[in-house]
Amino acid sequence: MSEAQRSDKREVDRLISSIDVKSEVKVTYNPDGLRLEFTPKEANSNCCGLIISLRWR
Repeated sequence: MSEAQRSDKREVDRLISSIDVKSEVKVTYNPDGLRLEFTPKEANSNCCGLIISLRWR
């Protein structure tokens, strides 16, 4: 949360990648929250995805 609030993109990306997720992760954030969009790595696998939105204010 604190890195996202400071707009420290490098650290936010490092923290997300450290959880060893097997999917592609698109991260967007602002001082009020964080959005994680998980999609399959396989190009022909459009079967599913997951979006998590967290708001901390």
